[in-house]
Amino acid sequence: MEITWYWITNQVFAFLGLIFVVLSFQQKSTKKLLILRNIATLLVFIGLCFLGYISAVIFCGAGVIRNAVSLIFAYRPNTKKITKNIASILIVILLIALNIIYWKNFYNLYSIVLGTLAVYTFMQDRASMIRKLSVVIEILSIIYYSLLLSPTNIVIEVVGLVSAIIGIIRLDRRKN
Repeated sequence: MEITWYWITNQVFAFLGLIFVVLSFQQKSTKKLLILRNIATLLVFIGLCFLGYISAVIFCGAGVIRNAVSLIFAYRPNTKKITKNIASILIVILLIALNIIYWKNFYNLYSIVLGTLAVYTFMQDRASMIRKLSVVIEILSIIYYSLLLSPTNIVIEVVGLVSAIIGIIRLDRRKN
């Protein structure tokens, strides 16, 4: 792996995204969680654009759209379930279409699976459910970014996993 200014720029944006990932999982409200997660995803997306891994850019770019749509639904709690389902399906179709158009290798397939799971996760109404489902996504993302050899993104996912687990223990388990 060659260290270039592209790689360094990615690492800076990824680190900034890390801060917002940690903060997001510590929020009680779905709205606050999604706002901070939107910022995190956008920062990581910008950073990934510098690396040139098209599957990661597509995965994260779909995440930016997914998070924005999820946030809109969080501010409109009376949205019909069918509307959320249609929006989710459209985002997944976009994710699949872009991965097919820009197909490079099996990472694109991983991007589709991981992106679809993320759409389902972040369309949830309750922050507690988002945290629980995020544990699976964080583990799969650790594998994904390990394959792409992106150490800061791996750290983001590991810290995100720990933060999600802490959020579950601190905010969700204490209620029971």
